Amino acid sequence: MFKANRLISTPEPKPTSGFKRKQMEKTCECVIGAPEWESESDTGSVGCTEEPMKSKPDESSLQTDMRILRKSASAGSHRFINGKLIPCDGVTNSENIQNHTPSEVSTTASTISTACTRVYLYEALVQPKHRSRLWDHMQFWEDTFFDTVAQERDMMGLDQAPMEMLEKFYNLTPTEKRILQCQEDRLLATCLYNLIGCMLMMKVDREAIRTRIRRIQARCRLGSYFSNTLSHLLDQLQYLEGNAVDLLPTVTRCNCLHTFHVQKSSGNSEDCKIFEIYKNCIILRDLTGAIINRMDCNSSLGVMLSADEHAIVLTMKRNGVDVAESYYSHQARQIYDAVKIWLDSVREQAGNL
Repeated sequence: MFKANRLISTPEPKPTSGFKRKQMEKTCECVIGAPEWESESDTGSVGCTEEPMKSKPDESSLQTDMRILRKSASAGSHRFINGKLIPCDGVTNSENIQNHTPSEVSTTASTISTACTRVYLYEALVQPKHRSRLWDHMQFWEDTFFDTVAQERDMMGLDQAPMEMLEKFYNLTPTEKRILQCQEDRLLATCLYNLIGCMLMMKVDREAIRTRIRRIQARCRLGSYFSNTLSHLLDQLQYLEGNAVDLLPTVTRCNCLHTFHVQKSSGNSEDCKIFEIYKNCIILRDLTGAIINRMDCNSSLGVMLSADEHAIVLTMKRNGVDVAESYYSHQARQIYDAVKIWLDSVREQAGNL
C-alpha cells in the first residue's frame, strides 16, 4: 500500500552541459521522526534548478522556491511537509521570479511543467471507473496498520523472547523505561501518520479518516506530544488532496547507532534528555520525544570530555555564533567515543563528495 505513492512516470530534463550535478540531501524535519527524517516522497517533487549547488540554501529559500510546487496533478493547492501546511498552487512567487535571471525563470518554468506531468501509481487506482470499494472499508485500514506495526516490531526485535524482555524492562530505571516507551510511541505515531497519508491518497472520506484514526490513537495510548502531532495533521485534512502528505520513512529505516540519556545539570534527575546518534546527525530530545536540538556536519560540531569523565562539552555554531553546551552522564566516556567516531565518519563522507 505504501508503494502506491511511487513515481512511475516523469519526463527527464536534460542536464546543463559543463556542470556535474550534485544531489542535495533532502531531509524532513518532522517532529515525529528520527534524524530529521528523509522523506519517502521523491526528490523530484520539489522544484530544483539544474545549476550546480555551491552551498546549502537557507530555510526561506526552500520554503519559497523549492517547495511551492504541487507534488502531482492530482494533489491539491497545499502540501503537508515537516508538520507544516505549505501552499503550493503550481506557480512560483511572482516577486521571486522578478528577482531571477531569464535563465533561472526558464528553468523554473520547465520544473513546473515536469511536476504537473508526473504520474504516480496510486492515480490509476482512484479513477472513478477503477476505484475499489475496499478503500472505504475502515477495518481494512485498521488491519493494515496493525500488520505494519507487527512487522516493524518484529524487525526491531521487540517481539522476540517477550518474557525475558518484560523481566528486563521491570529492572530498568524510570528514565530508561521512558526512553523505551518513547521509541514505541514513535513507531506507532509514524505508522499512523503514513496511514493517514495513504487513506487520503485513496480518496477515503475525511471525516471517516478522523474518526478511525482517533479511535486507533486512543487504543495505542500515545503520549501527548505524538498525539498533538497527529491531531494537527488531521485538522489540516480539509486542505489536502491526493499525495499531498509526504510519507515518512519507518523507524526501522532510521538506524539509530547509539542512544544515551544525559542531563543538563549534575544530579538533576528531572532534567533528563535523550541523546541519539544517527548516521547523518545527532538528535537531542526531551522525554516526551520532542526534538530539542539537531546537530549535523554543518554545525561545526566539536566534543570535549571533562577531566573527571562525568560530562561532555559540545561546541557548535548556531546562527553564526559559537556555542558550548555541557551534558552530564555516567556514560560520558562512551558518549565522547561515539561522537568522535561519528565525526570522523561524517568528515570522511564529506571528503568523498
